Amino acid sequence: MLGIGRHWVAAVISAGAIAGLTTVIRVLYFGLTRIFPAMSRDGLLPPVFLIWMAIGLSVYFSYSRWHSALAAES
Repeated sequence: MLGIGRHWVAAVISAGAIAGLTTVIRVLYFGLTRIFPAMSRDGLLPPVFLIWMAIGLSVYFSYSRWHSALAAES
């Protein structure tokens, strides 16, 4: 779109791409809070991930990581 002089269209497409990628990555991180303890129960990861899930740290860490990342973008 930049080649034909439609800068506003390129900006809208870029913003949509960034929003879409951010959403997908965020959902994947929340999914990891369920996958890591399951892998730990199966012996594929160290047992520390079971402890994190038992006391709720995994959800807290993934949530706080996203808030700090979003604050850095602003």
